[in-house]
Amino acid sequence: MTRINRVLEHMAKLQVDSVIIKDVTTIRYLTGFTGDSSLLYLDRQQGVLITDGRYTEQARNEMKFFKVLEYTPAGAHSIWAAAADLAKNAQAQVVGFD
Repeated sequence: MTRINRVLEHMAKLQVDSVIIKDVTTIRYLTGFTGDSSLLYLDRQQGVLITDGRYTEQARNEMKFFKVLEYTPAGAHSIWAAAADLAKNAQAQVVGFD
């Protein structure tokens, strides 16, 4: 069983629709991404690493199975707003956090 499958299984047990992971070590363990300043959004349909422009290319090179979403740190659209948008678009009713 892969690492992500274990997370998805745990989410199902807890009846969580999606999860947002902030811990850099956990993100590295789950995705292989070695950068910083990111969040990992995960639901049953997709995994998305949200990061700023400094790490976008690195993330795309280091990860095979996750999408990369670049956010703009300035302005109203923060990294947390980007994660909230993903949960909203997935119609997640219960969102877990690490």
